[in-house]
Amino acid sequence: MKVAPSKLNLIPLYVGGSFGSKYVLGKVIAIAAMLAKVSGRPVKFMEDRIDNLVACENLASDRYYDSELAITRDGLFKSLRVRVVDDYGAYFQFGHATHGNALAQATGPYRIQSLAYTVQCVLTNKCQQGVFRGAGSDGGNFNLERLVDAAAQEPGLDPIEIRRRNFIQPDQFPYKIPCGNIYDSGNYPAVLDKALSMADYEGLRRMQSEARQQGRYVGIGLATAHQTASTVLPSSGSGTTARA
Repeated sequence: MKVAPSKLNLIPLYVGGSFGSKYVLGKVIAIAAMLAKVSGRPVKFMEDRIDNLVACENLASDRYYDSELAITRDGLFKSLRVRVVDDYGAYFQFGHATHGNALAQATGPYRIQSLAYTVQCVLTNKCQQGVFRGAGSDGGNFNLERLVDAAAQEPGLDPIEIRRRNFIQPDQFPYKIPCGNIYDSGNYPAVLDKALSMADYEGLRRMQSEARQQGRYVGIGLATAHQTASTVLPSSGSGTTARA
């Protein structure tokens, strides 16, 4: 804008979280400032929800998964194959970052020995994809947990038991997953026990059975997602911390 910093006054406002469509606000500030400079009058930039969805440069992912999970007869996970077709929208700016985060935890909290992960990027005449909460891991976690549920249903295993059977155990950390990332710590069985206790899982199952007898269908969902967080270790450079 060629305005001296000493003559520029920025008044920050609360806009919510740092991810999503509020992540990139620079263009809004620049448009309002340029119009104000040209017109010589104060200018307020406003857009409704439709404007934002049509023109925002940071939308949620539009992604297609075709995946396979190989398991043994006794329900042990062996290998995961993931094929992704990802609609990046019209511009290739932020979308690729979401797959980096997804790969950091592609096999979740499970002992899966091998992984094949293929991404086909497609550019279309849509708004570009950006980073939201989870930053790509949300789609990957949903995909993996659907496979785990299907793996439990096929041999008739309990969805909790098949997860317990395949968890990385506390004494196995640090644990290196197939794509090279290292989980430094975790206790997935304890976290699952705590979640089941807090949710009164047994009570929910009893309620579900009673409802079924009355002709009502009640679903109970279970997911054991994994989240990693990058950190800097004082003596050994960068690493990754696992958080359940």
